Amino acid sequence: MNMWKEMNAFRDWLLLNEMSSSAIVLWYSLFAIWNKAGCQSKFSVPNSILMKLTGLSKQGLINARATLVQKQFIRYEKGKRGCAPIYSLNSLVHSVDSSEYQSSTQSPTESLPLIDDLRERRRRGRRIASEKLLVTYEQNFGSLPPVVMKSLHDWCDVFDEELVMEAIEFTVKKGGRTFSYLEKILEQWQDAGLKNREDLRHYIKRPKTKKMVLFQAREKPEKPETLFDELRREEELGGNGKRQLMYWNILR
Repeated sequence: MNMWKEMNAFRDWLLLNEMSSSAIVLWYSLFAIWNKAGCQSKFSVPNSILMKLTGLSKQGLINARATLVQKQFIRYEKGKRGCAPIYSLNSLVHSVDSSEYQSSTQSPTESLPLIDDLRERRRRGRRIASEKLLVTYEQNFGSLPPVVMKSLHDWCDVFDEELVMEAIEFTVKKGGRTFSYLEKILEQWQDAGLKNREDLRHYIKRPKTKKMVLFQAREKPEKPETLFDELRREEELGGNGKRQLMYWNILR
């Protein structure tokens, strides 16, 4: 990537788009570190360093990072124990086409697939996941791969976003820690015809169906009485009861 072209592309993008100041300062900080690291494709930075350079709190850093990841300006890999997170910068010159900005330092090129997908969603009037939802997911489940982000956009087009937030909360409370667990819950709610939080509240309060009640009340069939059971019952009845037992066996 060419440093000056990338800076000009970011500046021109900001002229036509909105972004929080924390995300802007984080991008410039990561860009400076990338340049100092010799423009490597991947570089690691501890959260403490980024917090000092940007003046952001830990939560502010998480929110800003989620914004840049959502807009596909950066890639982020959560650091393992004892290792700093790994970042890589996406080329803005190659990811935003000339219809969104026109820079004298840029020639139109192919855009990143996910940015094309978001652009197509907006063109068709489809809903996408907000920054708040993506940050909430990242805080509870860890890293946010592009394929998961795309799926969250899809679910926000099926449900109101507040219902997807409820599903995340429900998943965490049930001990789920994977996207597949979350998606199973969303699929169940979709099958139930839920669309928003109001539907969910009625769904939770809804009495069990007759079929379900009957299924739960169903008991195992009783075992046929054996000869041992008959002898034991005869002993319990005593002498006078033997005749009753005989009549009972005839009637049976």
